[in-house]
Amino acid sequence: MQHLFKFLILVVLFSSCKKEFHFSKDEITETDASGNLVGNINPNDWLLKPLSEANEFDKNVFSQLLIGDSTRDVYKLYNTNCVNDYDFSLVAYPNPMPKKGGSGYLNLKMITNLEYSYFYKIIVDKFGTIIESGAGLAEASFDKIQINPLIKRDFILYYIFIDENNCAFFGKGNVIGSKK
Repeated sequence: MQHLFKFLILVVLFSSCKKEFHFSKDEITETDASGNLVGNINPNDWLLKPLSEANEFDKNVFSQLLIGDSTRDVYKLYNTNCVNDYDFSLVAYPNPMPKKGGSGYLNLKMITNLEYSYFYKIIVDKFGTIIESGAGLAEASFDKIQINPLIKRDFILYYIFIDENNCAFFGKGNVIGSKK
């Protein structure tokens, strides 16, 4: 009886430890290595919205945005109450990323009439903590992101585009990343 009690205590202790979060396939938009949709489509992934439509989770992510040594308050730097009259399509692939031996790259295929002058890329965990972020001018490539699979397996990719009217638009998508 005493051994059973010790065993139950160990089970409770180990099961209460913090576990790493993983998306299920019904939380992502599934794509193959060529960018073809091959399964579940998450209707909230890979959209383009005015920054004014950000929810509290999104706003928390944006408040942490650090580029170089300075924090970027996108709500003070850019016009956030803009009308989105752009055509926009974005596919992130492959999703899920290959488990072992993958390239560590998430490819992005974007088709849009949005002429942006600047963009931000933000990678966060499920709690909204920024893992890495970056920015670039329109001339920089927005078609491939190298992901270090040893940082976090699954993540949310945010993007913010700034158009010629200083309007800020954003979107995000869930990604099942590579694992060691």
